[in-house]
Amino acid sequence: MSPLRYSTLETPHGTVWFAAGEEGLKFLLLRYFNDRRVLQELRKARGSKLVRDDRALKAFAGQLKSYFEGRRVAFDVRLDLSTGTRFQQAVWRAVGRIPYGTLVSYKRVAREVGSPMAARAVGNALAANPIPIVIPCHRVVRTDGGLGGFTGGIRWKKRLIELELGQRGLDFTEAS
Repeated sequence: MSPLRYSTLETPHGTVWFAAGEEGLKFLLLRYFNDRRVLQELRKARGSKLVRDDRALKAFAGQLKSYFEGRRVAFDVRLDLSTGTRFQQAVWRAVGRIPYGTLVSYKRVAREVGSPMAARAVGNALAANPIPIVIPCHRVVRTDGGLGGFTGGIRWKKRLIELELGQRGLDFTEAS
């Protein structure tokens, strides 16, 4: 198994950890832990040797920085979604097509992947999303306009939505 190359980026909301293998970007973590704890979690969850390589991930780090500065609305990076089931991958691809600054419901994503009664399963697939922000699961909310869940925590989800909506406040009218 080839090593995963990882790097970090300091954002206004905390440290973001990300790693890529030969097939592309494999994961992105939003929660803040100390370096040792993050590396332990990543090794346990990913089963690969991790090698810090800021240079190899410099282009993606720049895109991520631009996103947090409000200057980038899309990412140009190959993704490795091999950790997901077929259903999860279908959900992740569908969510990857949600435009910047747009909110949609779990129910709408379920319809888009051909499983209109599977809104809860969509939520579970998004909980397993290995690459939040790039696969913008923060753009998926409940039908009633509530935030729903988010792997990085509700504070991260709210901050990302506010960033994309230009601080104009949370407007869930686009969610249905």
